[in-house]
Amino acid sequence: MKITILIGSLLGGGAERVSCNIANYFNTQGHQVEIIVMSETATTEPLDNTIKVVPLLKREERKSFLRNTIKRFIRFREYIKSSDSNCYIVFLPVTILLALSQEKRINAPIII
Repeated sequence: MKITILIGSLLGGGAERVSCNIANYFNTQGHQVEIIVMSETATTEPLDNTIKVVPLLKREERKSFLRNTIKRFIRFREYIKSSDSNCYIVFLPVTILLALSQEKRINAPIII
């Protein structure tokens, strides 16, 4: 099963730690796991090398808040089109809104 985790970043904190723990656990159970983050940042929590981290926005692409938001929205929509994920696990309010805005396009359960 392919599981996609959506979170703002992996820079540290409770939700970030939990998302990395969940990703590592599902990975050890033989599932394919991808983590989508809003912006490219470092990872402070231990994460297995086979887990792919997909940033919606690269560091050098950051401009204004509005431009960043539009790029993230478009790239998440593109990700959904190309992804065959069986389940989305979403953390924190901003990413929850992003996922729910694409609910009709996502053909998999969204766990919030």
